[in-house]
Amino acid sequence: MANIKSAKKRARQSVKRRAHNMSRRSMLRTAIKRVLEAIEKGEGASASGVYSNACSVLDKAVKAGLIHKNKAARHKSHLSQKLKAIGAPSPVKSEVTKEAKKEPKKTAASVKKEVKPKAPKAEKKATGEKKPASKAKKSKE
Repeated sequence: MANIKSAKKRARQSVKRRAHNMSRRSMLRTAIKRVLEAIEKGEGASASGVYSNACSVLDKAVKAGLIHKNKAARHKSHLSQKLKAIGAPSPVKSEVTKEAKKEPKKTAASVKKEVKPKAPKAEKKATGEKKPASKAKKSKE
């Protein structure tokens, strides 16, 4: 066991993280198994619904850093090939309206705050007062 306080904390955190990751990995495997079971039964419509759920779980696992993106792509590809083999309807993706397609996506770089025009500078009053000299260089004597 660690003696340093920060090392003890890291050990506690790693135990929590491991338990969380194991749970998520189990959920991932279960989602894939459900798709395979539906395909084996020959239920095309339900299999495509379960497949879309599995894709969502895979994408979340990639986002969480649980699996590599190529592994997720490989699982999706294999499952979709099996769905096509049984003649299942392709999973329905959300339809995007024509208006949404026309509008360019806004990103943080493209969205800039409008620059307000600066107000005209007020004219200086000629009072004859001099401003204090700014940091003038002292000459060496």
